[in-house]
Amino acid sequence: MLVFAVVYGYAMASFNIRAFTLTQDLTENQYLGRIFGIWFIALDGFQPIGSFGFGFLTDITQNATLTVIGLTLVAGLFGFHRFFSGSIKS
Repeated sequence: MLVFAVVYGYAMASFNIRAFTLTQDLTENQYLGRIFGIWFIALDGFQPIGSFGFGFLTDITQNATLTVIGLTLVAGLFGFHRFFSGSIKS
């Protein structure tokens, strides 16, 4: 479980750093506060939806919840990597 937490933390940090940098590069300075305000409101708004969904997942999978979440995370990261590794050339 600790390994999945480390992988998840690394993935979230990597994504957020890239996403915030790209947003700052593509947005005019006068709109940055508005863009990030909307972004954070949207992210905070989706948190209860995830809690609601994972509540039902926990009821269904019971003791295997962390395994299901971990395998889903690894599959998502693998798919994300495969999708973007071919489209980004340095």
